[in-house]
Amino acid sequence: MNKFKISSCIQSLSKQHQDELSWFRSFKSINVLHKDIPNRNFSNTPKGIYVPKNNAYCLAAKKTLGDDYSDRDLLEPFFDSKGGWFYEYSPEKHEQGMTYYTNNGMLKSSKENIPIGFIFQTHNKKSNPAKITSYDVLGLALVRYDGGNNIFKLYGFNNDEVVFIPN
Repeated sequence: MNKFKISSCIQSLSKQHQDELSWFRSFKSINVLHKDIPNRNFSNTPKGIYVPKNNAYCLAAKKTLGDDYSDRDLLEPFFDSKGGWFYEYSPEKHEQGMTYYTNNGMLKSSKENIPIGFIFQTHNKKSNPAKITSYDVLGLALVRYDGGNNIFKLYGFNNDEVVFIPN
């Protein structure tokens, strides 16, 4: 097992990138309304993987109810007793495959141990009478790409801001 700390993983990032990731740290394990997600570009894009303009790294990803990414995505994240979590997430379907900018941003984040934020939709306007959209903020994760299965594996940092990833 390899052990990673958030502080070590983000120290080389720009202040703006660190500030964007800090929201996911602060709201870890909280259910938030769509309107309360501060990054409008991330929250409003229909894409699940968000790579900001002029940035090589993925900033965040989201799982929305009824998306068409893949039926291989886990239905629910797996949580451990220390607040860590695991989720398998499909690359974006695109003719450019893994060279497409969103998939490539996830790969680059993976290779350089750059954390990404992750949210998981719990309600959408179609699924509830109140017509609200909300998300569970899972927090920050390190990504690994399993090319044999064509799946991103997200390893979520625990409450001590540490993550253990198998060799």
